[in-house]
Amino acid sequence: MDLKLNEVKENIPSYQIFKSLSDRHSYSYDASFDAFLPDMVIQVKNKIDQQEFTI
Repeated sequence: MDLKLNEVKENIPSYQIFKSLSDRHSYSYDASFDAFLPDMVIQVKNKIDQQEFTI
């Protein structure tokens, strides 16, 4: 995760990166019945950010 995080930190402001367990848990659910705990969550502001950081 540290390598990915370092890459992301170079291009995305820290206030758009969520690493705490509580934040990651909040984003771990979707419309299905499964849950997946992400390593980090990036809040994108536009389509360009989203395309650049889809991992």
